[in-house]
Amino acid sequence: MALKDILVHLDTTPRSAVRMELAARLAVQHGAHLTGVHVIDIPSANYFYGAAMPFVPANPEEIVERIRAEATEAAAPVDTAFRDCLRRNGLQGEWRMAEGSPPATVALYARYADLTVVGQPNRDEPQDADAVTVTAVMTSGRPVLAVPFAGDFPTLAQLVDTFGEHGFEVGYAHVSSAEEWDDYEWSWTGSLVARALGDERSADHREQLLGAARTHRREWVEGYRGELGFVTAVLHDVGTTA
Repeated sequence: MALKDILVHLDTTPRSAVRMELAARLAVQHGAHLTGVHVIDIPSANYFYGAAMPFVPANPEEIVERIRAEATEAAAPVDTAFRDCLRRNGLQGEWRMAEGSPPATVALYARYADLTVVGQPNRDEPQDADAVTVTAVMTSGRPVLAVPFAGDFPTLAQLVDTFGEHGFEVGYAHVSSAEEWDDYEWSWTGSLVARALGDERSADHREQLLGAARTHRREWVEGYRGELGFVTAVLHDVGTTA
């Protein structure tokens, strides 16, 4: 699948940089335009009126401006890192900072991209809500790649270098073919479908299983299929060799 426009959702969470680098790598491979979008959720001044007004220490409009200024300041390092990423990789791209609901805003931008890169929610990060990922997948109507909340995604060459840095030498390795990767994905989603069709507990549970299979299948077929690889390596600990 040809990718001409790639969108990556960037925020202030630790994994944002990983999403950015992965999106940049895909943009380099496809010669694509890369857009980084950062959404700040600014409440309306009306939020501070009403029953809560007696407890508000300042004018509601001033509070909103203060929140906007703090959010903009927090986004500045993300903006700088993204522009540096574009320069390092020789990419054409743009930075967009929007105000609104992050899930709805990212999903809206995603409708105009060939691929949108978002992050898998991390339950250990309170601010890392799953709404952005779920809303983008379910409402954008476009391919979405959800990057896991843990782990790195080096190229094959970088992975081999990492082995060496930790005192290991590769004795043998097998890089899975596209057919093997496809077989794994069909088996993974197919097992959920089989469980759903044989499940007798409740219709809701069946729909949950089918929904999970459909979502993952879509992320794979329309997203990372042909873009990510899998390697199995036999390593020798040369650091302990006499």
